[in-house]
Amino acid sequence: LKPFWLHISRTIWKPPVTHFTLSAMRLTLPVRAVCIHFLAATTAQDADSCAEISDLEKCAEGNCFPHYAEARQSCVDAEPVDCKIRGDHSTANTLALLVSDGLSNNDLRNAFRQLVLQLPSAAWDGGSGAGQKQEAVARDLAELAAKNFREPALYKGLSALLISDACYLKRFEKDPWPCETYKSTLLDLGFEAANVKEVSLFEVITANLAGKEAQEYAHINDDLRQLLHPSSGDAKVANMDSFRSYVAQKGNWEPLVELFKSVDVIGVSGGSPDFLEFAMSISPYVKEHIAKEVGEGRIVYTGRSAGAMVAGVDSALTTEMIPQLWNHLGVTRHGLGLVGSCAIRPHYNANTWDKASEMYQDTLDINVVRMPNGEGIMCKGIQCKMVGMAHDLQWSSDKQAPPKITVDEKHTIPHQQGRSAYSSGDSSYSLKSDQDLGHNLRASLPEKPSLGSDNPKCRLCYLKVATGSTIDSKEWIDSGCEAACASHKDFATPDKLYSVSDRQVISQRSSAEPAHPLLLAAGAFPALMKMQCRTSCPWGIRLLVTQLLVKLLRNHSSFGFTAPRV
Repeated sequence: LKPFWLHISRTIWKPPVTHFTLSAMRLTLPVRAVCIHFLAATTAQDADSCAEISDLEKCAEGNCFPHYAEARQSCVDAEPVDCKIRGDHSTANTLALLVSDGLSNNDLRNAFRQLVLQLPSAAWDGGSGAGQKQEAVARDLAELAAKNFREPALYKGLSALLISDACYLKRFEKDPWPCETYKSTLLDLGFEAANVKEVSLFEVITANLAGKEAQEYAHINDDLRQLLHPSSGDAKVANMDSFRSYVAQKGNWEPLVELFKSVDVIGVSGGSPDFLEFAMSISPYVKEHIAKEVGEGRIVYTGRSAGAMVAGVDSALTTEMIPQLWNHLGVTRHGLGLVGSCAIRPHYNANTWDKASEMYQDTLDINVVRMPNGEGIMCKGIQCKMVGMAHDLQWSSDKQAPPKITVDEKHTIPHQQGRSAYSSGDSSYSLKSDQDLGHNLRASLPEKPSLGSDNPKCRLCYLKVATGSTIDSKEWIDSGCEAACASHKDFATPDKLYSVSDRQVISQRSSAEPAHPLLLAAGAFPALMKMQCRTSCPWGIRLLVTQLLVKLLRNHSSFGFTAPRV
């Protein structure tokens, strides 16, 4: 069918094909199967396969990406990810790399390098950016790979801000694991130590309180410790509403503005997504500034684990959430929305996270990216794709020692999401019909799960069931899940879920927007409305939709439409 698709692209669609298909990918889930396949056929690479591309610099474009394995490198397919980044002025130049366990292989280090090369030349100190980028492009990638992409000549003059709030709660643990930070990684790549600054947003804010606010929150760390480890009764914490109000009134508060001044790369550590979301939300300036600068291509954002989750549209696909933080600090699931309607599930393995990811995705009408260790999602402009190579991690008893990485080159495909039993779109997951759950547990569950943020305890209960942590009805009842979920038996409606700065995820098209042929085509096939084609789709469906599209498009001589903001 590929020649047929190419025939359509070259003879029927007269406007720029790539622009049209990218706009179409921002429409709605029902036509995902058609759009992804069509995009793959009409991007810059017209070669029959990525393997035919010998220039690895060109390989980084479109739906291909270089893969480095030991002493060899090749150009291979990279799975496109439909995140529906809008493509307007505030998002058209997005530069984001989200990973599970850091820049842990050369594929990921190269992906980071590719995004850095997209920064404006003015980002480099001393006005030498254009020359440094030109010299970097001319370097031999094989030689760089042999040095793990260490390239001081490229990174000299760039400034990085590392946000460590995901690790803030570790100070209240007796024997914590080290913070999963980017500092050593960036220094290994060649960043100048003086230009890499690591901070906690929460500490910056509390250190600059004054007057009665400074007195009121002087013991906030004691409050947090008591909240996490209550000694008796209900833990209390200072009035966080007044705290937020005080900081919000400051607007573009000088300590925060100064912190982000002249920053070219933001690296966000792993740890607690709950506290990280809280710290980023205290001042509206932080989220708005990061979203604006990353979306307009002036800052590269890279986040690992929790730092990756918070970059998505939803940051709470985890069984490590802390309900008391939600209740007392006002934590929500709203991420930065840097990657459109995608949410990130880091450290993905199918046995634990496939069902939960599918339930989450279907309930909230978002795209959950199943990201194993070693893999990442790279968004450049409005195109997102998987990069990296999945691997296993083995930790030793020495918490200061790095984990042992094991890669199964023979049986692992690079640049792909984690496997899923629901990837064909032929089936979806339901807790009530899950035969792996005991009959009594299934009978105890509400008909439809609510994953609304107004009840963190209930959403945690559902996720524990879907991941196998809660295995019987007794545990469901004894852990308080029955009581917590008693009043939450309906789906949370997608249009109520998200409002992330100006990056709103809207589930319904505006009635003011003209109907588009692709939407009309989707409407003719109700069965497609719940279809989620991530890796493959039945060819028969593609052919049927293609035939209808051809018929519809012949009746549309103009393509002057406004792509819906989704």
